[in-house]
Amino acid sequence: MKKVLLVDAFGIIFRSYYAFISRPLTNKNGENISAVFGFFKSILSILKTQKPDEILIALEGKGECFRNEIYPQYKANRSETPDDLKSQIVKIIDLIDKFSIPHFFKSGFEADDIIGTLTEVFSKQSDSEVIIFSSDKDLRQLVKNNATLCRPDPKSQNNIFYDRDRIFEEMGIYPEQVADYLALTGDSSDNIPGVPGIGDKSATALLKEWGTLDNIYNNIDAITPAGVKKKIAENRDLAYLSKRLTAIKCDIELDINENELTVKPFTIDNAISILKDDGMNSLIEEIKNYNMTRFGSKTIENETPVIPTSNVDSSAFIFVDTIIKCNSLCDLIKKHKAFSFDLETTGFDFFNDEIICMSVTLPDEKTFVIPFNFSDNAGKVPEIIDSLMPVFADETIIKIGHNVKFDIKFLRVYGIKTVTNVYDTMLAEYCIDSGNTSLGLKNLGEKYFDISMIKYEDLLKEAKTKDLNGIPVEKLITYAGQDSLITYKLFMKQHDDFKSNPRAYKLYITIEQPLIEILCDMEFTGVSIDENHLHILSAKMDEEITKLYQQMSEMTGEIFNPNSPLQLRDILFDKFGLPVLKKTKTGPSTDVDVLNKLALMHPFPKLLLEYRTYSKIKSTYSDPLPKLVNAKTGKIHTTYLQTGTQTGRMSCKDPNLQNIPIRNKVGREIRKSFIPSKGNILISADYSQIEIFLLAEFSKDVIMTEAISNNVDIHARTASILFNKYMNEITKEERNIAKTVNFGILYGQSGFSLAEDINVSRVAANDFIKKYFENFKGVEKFIEELKTKCHEKGYAETFWGRIRTIPEINDKNKMIKANAERMAVNTVIQGTAADLIKLAMIKIYASLKKSHCKTKLILQVHDELIFDAPENELAQVTEIIKQCMENDFGFSLKLKTSIEHGNTWGDLH
Repeated sequence: MKKVLLVDAFGIIFRSYYAFISRPLTNKNGENISAVFGFFKSILSILKTQKPDEILIALEGKGECFRNEIYPQYKANRSETPDDLKSQIVKIIDLIDKFSIPHFFKSGFEADDIIGTLTEVFSKQSDSEVIIFSSDKDLRQLVKNNATLCRPDPKSQNNIFYDRDRIFEEMGIYPEQVADYLALTGDSSDNIPGVPGIGDKSATALLKEWGTLDNIYNNIDAITPAGVKKKIAENRDLAYLSKRLTAIKCDIELDINENELTVKPFTIDNAISILKDDGMNSLIEEIKNYNMTRFGSKTIENETPVIPTSNVDSSAFIFVDTIIKCNSLCDLIKKHKAFSFDLETTGFDFFNDEIICMSVTLPDEKTFVIPFNFSDNAGKVPEIIDSLMPVFADETIIKIGHNVKFDIKFLRVYGIKTVTNVYDTMLAEYCIDSGNTSLGLKNLGEKYFDISMIKYEDLLKEAKTKDLNGIPVEKLITYAGQDSLITYKLFMKQHDDFKSNPRAYKLYITIEQPLIEILCDMEFTGVSIDENHLHILSAKMDEEITKLYQQMSEMTGEIFNPNSPLQLRDILFDKFGLPVLKKTKTGPSTDVDVLNKLALMHPFPKLLLEYRTYSKIKSTYSDPLPKLVNAKTGKIHTTYLQTGTQTGRMSCKDPNLQNIPIRNKVGREIRKSFIPSKGNILISADYSQIEIFLLAEFSKDVIMTEAISNNVDIHARTASILFNKYMNEITKEERNIAKTVNFGILYGQSGFSLAEDINVSRVAANDFIKKYFENFKGVEKFIEELKTKCHEKGYAETFWGRIRTIPEINDKNKMIKANAERMAVNTVIQGTAADLIKLAMIKIYASLKKSHCKTKLILQVHDELIFDAPENELAQVTEIIKQCMENDFGFSLKLKTSIEHGNTWGDLH
C-alpha cells in the first residue's frame, strides 16, 4: 500500500507560531524562530511516525484566489500577519526548497484546493492511502475511506487522526456534508457569512434529515420549525455563495509529476548554515538521524528500545566461522551454479567503510553467513577473499543480489571483481512493474511472501548500539541471512514473472542488466575536480557578492538585508516607487519573475538578481563540492539510480551532478572545475534535440521530418509558421516562444499554462496551439492515437518495450484523465530517450573495451555523456562514440550527435 502525505504548510506554520506565542523561541539576534522550529519538528514527527512513500507540501497560491473574485470580503476580517511571522514564512519556504522536499503552489488557488485535487487523484488508486496533515478543520470534507485527516493537537503534542467515523462522532455529519454544514453556519475565521441565525445544532439537524444543501432547498416547505424554515428560505443566495466559498476544489489543473513526490532524505548541506545561525542544532541532529534511520543508518535516535521481530525461519542459518567452512561453501556454490548474496557494511562509502559480513543463499534455500569483520574471522579476511574470488569470477555461476551495484563496489575494494552473470532483483522488479515505488527488499518480502523482516533501526535499538559491529552474533546472523534468503525467493518468483512477460525480460536483459557493470565502473572511477579553481571561484564570488551589496547599499542609501522580503518591499515599492506586479498573502512579491520584469525599469532589481545568483551557486556548489572529494582517490564518486523514475530516466545523488546549471556564466565556471585525469582530456557527446527527434520519428509529421532530415532549426521553423515570417526574419525572442510551444505541445500544456510561460494572453496562447496543430497535423494525429491506445490498453509503452501502467487513464474526472494522457505522451517520448541513452552507453562501453581503449565513461547527465580520455585516443574514441550513438537503433530518421573535447567540462559547451 502506497502512503501519500499531503501537508497544508500554512496551517502548520501558524499553529507552530502561536503555540510559542507566550514564550517565543529566538536566535542569537533575538529574532523569533518559533514557526521555523515548530514547522520542521512537526514535519519530522509525521514522517517518522507514518513513514509515507510520497509527500507534497502545499503552499498558498500567489495573489488573490478565485474566492476573492466571488466574494471580495473573503478573509477580509483577518488581522495583518505579524512581521516576525512573515519573515519566518519566507525562511520556511526557502528551507523547504533547500531540503528538496516536494512542494507546490498554484496562482489563484489555495493550498486546500491543491490538497483536495491530489486527494481525489490518489483516493482513486486502490493501492494508495492518503494522509492530510493540517490544523485546518475545513479539510475534514476531504476525508474518505482511504484518506484521513491528521491534525496536530497542541495540548497533547500528539497527532489526532480523523476518519469518517470520528468526524461523524464529533460533528454528527459525514465528511461529504462538511461543506454544506459550513455553508449553513458560515465560518467567522474566513469571513464566510452562512445563513444568519443558523447555528451548529440547526445545521446538523437539517443535514441529518435532508442530507445535502440541495435537498434542504428542494424540500423547503417541509422544513421545521418555522423559524428555521424562514431563515433558510430568505437566505438562499447567501447559503449557495457560502457553499462556493467553503467547498474545496478537487479538480484544478496541476502540473505535478508523481515521480517527483517520492520521500527522500533531507538535503541538509544546503540548509545547515541557516539552521546553525539560528541555533537550531537539535533540529540538525534530528534531521540527520531521520535521514540515516529511514534510509539506512549508522546511528539511532534515543527512543524506547524495541525487540526486532521477523517471521523468517533462521534456525537453519549456518555460521561460516572457519576457512574450512568457507571453502566448503564455495564448493557447494560451484556445484549449484547459482547463489544470492548480500553484504552488511559499516556504512555506504565503499572506499572507506568495511564489510561486516556476507550472507549467501543456495537454490535449496540453505543460508550461510560469513563474518568478515567480527568473531574469530577478523584476522582471516585475506583467506576469505581468496576463497570467494574464484566463485565471483566464474562466468558460469549466477550471482544474485538486490541493488547489487552497492555490493559489487565493496567487493571490488576487497579485490573481488564480479561483473559477469550478475542478476539484480531490484532492477528486475523495476522492469516488471515500473510503477512500484517501494522496491526495498523488506517491502517486497512482505508484499510477495508475507515475510516480516527485521528492521535495521529496530535491531540497533534492541542492542543499544550505533552500528552492526555491536550486534550479538546470533542476532546478526538472523538479520543478515534474511536478506540473501528473500533475494533468492524474489529471483525464483521473477523467473516465473518473466515467462509470462517477455517484454519485461527483454528490457531487463538488453538494457538494465548490462548497465550494472557500466555504472559500477563509472562510480568506482569517479570524476576529478580542480579544488583550487573552486576555492578561487568562491573567493571571487565573495568579492562579487560584497561589491554588489555595496552598490545596492549606495543606491538605496541604507544598510539592509538582501535576503529579507520585508526590507526589499520597502525599497522596491516605497523608496523606488516601482509597480507591484504580483501579490502574496504576506505582501507584494519579490520573486525571480517579478524582479526580471522590474529590472527593465530600474537598475536595483538587476543587481539584486545578480546577488542572488552568486549567493546560491556559491552555497550550493563551489563551497560544498570540495568537501565531497574522497580522501583516498582524490575524486568525487556519485551514485547513479536506475530505478528513480517510471520513465526509465536515470538520476544521481551524493552529489547530484545533473543539476549543475549551464545557462549562466557562473554555472559554466562551476563546470570548469570538472577536469580529466592527469594527461587526459574530456570528451562530451550528446544527442541534438532528442525529444523533438523522437516526436518527428514517431509522428512522421511532414514538416518536422523534413526539418530534422535537412538539419533545419526546428524551433526557427516552428516560429516561421506561428508568426507567418520567413525563417531569416525570426528574432531570438520569437524562436524562444516557438521552442516553448514545441515542448509545451509535446507534453500537453494547456493554453493557460502556455500563456504564463511565454507572457502572452490566454487567447494568444490558444491561437498558437491551434495554429501549431493546423500545420503539424502528423504530431496531432500521433498524440491522439497514443492517447487512444493508452485508453484501450491501460498503459503506455516506449519504443523498446518499457511499460508504464496508467490506471487513471479512463477516470471519469476530466482533470485526472487529462493528467494521465499527458503522462502517457511523456512516458513514450522521455522513456524512449532514456532507453536510447542507456543503449548508447552499453554499445560505447563494449566497443571501448573491445578496442582496448583506456578511455573511461565518467558522467551521464540526461542526454549527455562525458568521457575521460588519453589525448592519443581522441580521434579513435570520437569515431567510436559517433558510430555507437547514431547507428543501428531501428529509426528511419538519422540520429545526430554533438561531440566536443576540452580540458574542462565547462569548455565543452
